[in-house]
Amino acid sequence: MLMFNCTKAAVDFFTITRQGTQYSLVQQPPHKILAEDLEYAGKRGCDDNYQWHWVLHCVSIKRKKYLLAMDYHSRYCLVFSAPKKGDDNAFLNAFEKQLKGSFRYWITQNETLTQEQATEYVHSYDRCVPDATFYQRSDRSVMSHIKEVVWHLESLVSINDTVKTDMDFLLFGATAADIPRTRKGETVYFRAHKAFYQYWLNTFKPEY
Repeated sequence: MLMFNCTKAAVDFFTITRQGTQYSLVQQPPHKILAEDLEYAGKRGCDDNYQWHWVLHCVSIKRKKYLLAMDYHSRYCLVFSAPKKGDDNAFLNAFEKQLKGSFRYWITQNETLTQEQATEYVHSYDRCVPDATFYQRSDRSVMSHIKEVVWHLESLVSINDTVKTDMDFLLFGATAADIPRTRKGETVYFRAHKAFYQYWLNTFKPEY
């Protein structure tokens, strides 16, 4: 299952008001700390308790809203032009499209698999991750990396306004994923795209 851990800004985006009543698909999480959920989560995509955690944030740049989803494991970030406020279906469609497109992009860059083999991984993902849940919860470590991505996005949008199409966003995410990063308690730098690619290979390996 996809688990979207929403910051306050993301919760506000997915909350709408109708006839004076607020509606939101965002739920209270079972644990306050995201890492506690991972203690009980399955490791493989098709495990019964498998959870793929993302931290979801919303920002406004030049009066236009953007959604940023960062993978808790790899710190790979997907960025989208925000749909209509509260439209979770439009968000999920954009997320799935860019998620799979990013995996295929790194297949091409690494030249370790063919696109036909990549399709088998995508089909495995579809079978193993059929649902999504939204929780009101964030993670300080992930947010520090999201803020780095936001800074680069602000620079491009404010100066050149060059991030507009689906491909623009996909390539922006790929570029941002090449920034060396560290996690708390670690001294070795890593690149998110390598961790993201390896996560796909380990988690959604097709079972023939």
